[in-house]
Amino acid sequence: MLPFDQHAIAVHDLPDFLLRRRPRPRVPNLTVAELSLAEELVLLALDEDGSIPPLRVGELLDIALAGAQLLDLTLQEQVRLRNSRIETAHLAPPSGTALRRSLSRIAEQPKPRKPASMIFKLTKGLRKALLRGLADRGLVGTEEDRTLGVFPTTRYPKKDPQVADEIRGRLRRVLLEGATPDPRTAGLIAVIRATHLESLVLDRPERKAAKARLKELALPQGAPEGVTKGANEVVKGLREAIAAISAG
Repeated sequence: MLPFDQHAIAVHDLPDFLLRRRPRPRVPNLTVAELSLAEELVLLALDEDGSIPPLRVGELLDIALAGAQLLDLTLQEQVRLRNSRIETAHLAPPSGTALRRSLSRIAEQPKPRKPASMIFKLTKGLRKALLRGLADRGLVGTEEDRTLGVFPTTRYPKKDPQVADEIRGRLRRVLLEGATPDPRTAGLIAVIRATHLESLVLDRPERKAAKARLKELALPQGAPEGVTKGANEVVKGLREAIAAISAG
């Protein structure tokens, strides 16, 4: 019997393609808790190829993202409602470029606006800013493309689909299994329901099964009383904004 070393294959005898290691995309050590509500929502809206389906490209998603931003700032007590109008609380700026951008836009208004009006103001450029922020943090890539071979477009493929899966799973546990949501999860569900984007989380049969639970969580809950009251006003303003674009 031949000695073992005569059967051994030297490393330099291996084909090149076996020696080359394909590096896996490295995603920063971020937790879902570090994402804003609007970032979570836009990740849910992205398809496998990094695009947002045409039916979600219009004002509906943009209104939802702006409402999520305003709700997030409310839950963080960065803004508050006084006389049914949004005003800044003059605290240290929040983390996240997109959130700081939205807060600055609120602060620069000549006079405080009602939630629905402020939501419309926050929509401008927000989706692109959120996606670029996720790209800068390594959660999505950027790929330039052309629709119909003519119109330039950018796709944002998810580098780690498990992040969106974790967000979706958290929402599904609340809606289908009766788990108790934390204030941010309850807020995201309220935004999704107000903007009719339940399909981002639930299949059609599941939406029917979760109808009562969605109604129960139509308004944010779980935060301190004053914050919850302001958050509820933001979601009502979000509904008004959706009604306005539907009527138009």
